Amino acid sequence: MPSAPSHARRSAQYAALAVVALCMFEGSARFALHWDFVFRHVKGFDSAWQRLDWARRADDPNHSFTYSFDVYNPRRGWAVRPGLRAVRVFGTESLSTNSRGLREATEFPYERTPGARRIVLLGDSYTFGDEVSDEATYAHQLETLLPGTEILNLGVHGYGHDQMLLYLADEGVRYRPDVVLLGYVWFDMHRGLFQFNNYAKPRFTIEHGSLELHGVPVPEPAAELASEKRASRAAEVIEMMSERIRWNTGINDRRALALSNALMDSMVVLTRSIGATPVIAYLPVLTELLDTTSALSEHERALDQFCSTRRVDCVFLRPRFTEALRQGATFHTTTHWRALEHRIAAEGIRDFLVAKGLAGGQAPSRAR
Repeated sequence: MPSAPSHARRSAQYAALAVVALCMFEGSARFALHWDFVFRHVKGFDSAWQRLDWARRADDPNHSFTYSFDVYNPRRGWAVRPGLRAVRVFGTESLSTNSRGLREATEFPYERTPGARRIVLLGDSYTFGDEVSDEATYAHQLETLLPGTEILNLGVHGYGHDQMLLYLADEGVRYRPDVVLLGYVWFDMHRGLFQFNNYAKPRFTIEHGSLELHGVPVPEPAAELASEKRASRAAEVIEMMSERIRWNTGINDRRALALSNALMDSMVVLTRSIGATPVIAYLPVLTELLDTTSALSEHERALDQFCSTRRVDCVFLRPRFTEALRQGATFHTTTHWRALEHRIAAEGIRDFLVAKGLAGGQAPSRAR
C-alpha cells in the first residue's frame, strides 16, 4: 500500500497533468477558432458560435448589432431605433420609425383613437419587413385593406417568442388593442433556447411548471464584448459540440416546442387579461412557399394543436400562397419576403379577421 507522501505526490502529478492538458486544450481551441476556415466549419445552431461570431465582427462597440438601425435594450437585448425618417436600408429600401421604435413614422398614443379598432402585431423580421420599404410590409398593407383599423407593427428582426412576450408585456398591452396578432414563423421557437442571437438576449426556462426569466438586464455591448474576449474558447467548443448532439438527436426540438408553447400560453393569457383577442397567423417562409400539399406540415400541425387546445383563433396562410403559385406568381425562397408575399399575407389576414368579426369601422384621421 503506497505511503501518504507517495500518494500525495502522485495526486499532485495528476493535477499538474490535468492543468497542462486543459491549458493545451484552451490554446488549441483559441488557435483553431482564430482561423476563418475552422470557424466557419464548426458553425452550428447554438449561442456559443453566434456570440463568438458577433465578437469577431464587433470591433466598434457602438456598431455591434446586425443592423445600423438597432439599439441596445436592457430587457430584450436589442430593439428598433426610434425616430428614423426615410433611412436607406437593405440597399435601396426606406425605413422610418416613430418615437417609440414602431415601424413607420405614424405616432400611436397609448390612448385609443375614438371610433377606430386597434391591432398590435408581434413577430420577427418577416413582420418587421426586412428587405422591403415601409409601405410594402404586410402591416402597412393590412391597414390599407382595413379602413378604420390601426395596425401597430411591433415586429423586430431576430426576435424569438421570448422577446415577443416581453415586448407585449412591456409595451404592447399599453396600447389597449382589440387584437394581438402573432406572426408565427416556425424557427422563432428555436430562438427561445438561445442566450445569444444577433446579440445577447434574455432567456426563459420552465421551472416547476412556470416560466423563469434569466439574463436581465442584458449586458451592454461594451461589457458583453469584454466578457467574450475573456471567455474560455475550450468551454465554447464543448458547448458547440454538446448543442450539435442535442440538435441531431431531437432533444432541442422537443425542448424548443415545449418552451415555445409555454411562451405563447403567456401571450394568450396576457392578451385576454386586457380584454383583447389573441390571433396567430402562420407565415410560410423560404421553401415552405413552394409546398403545395393540402395536408398540414409538421410545423403547421404543431401550431394547429396549440390553437385547438387553447381555443385560439389561428390562420394558416400557405393555401393563399399555393393559389398564387397556380396563378403564376414567383416567390423568393432563399431570403425574406418581397412586396408580393407581404400583400398575399395581408389579404389572407384581412379576410380571416373580417370573417371572425375582428376588424371594421371607419378610417381614423391621424398625423403621419
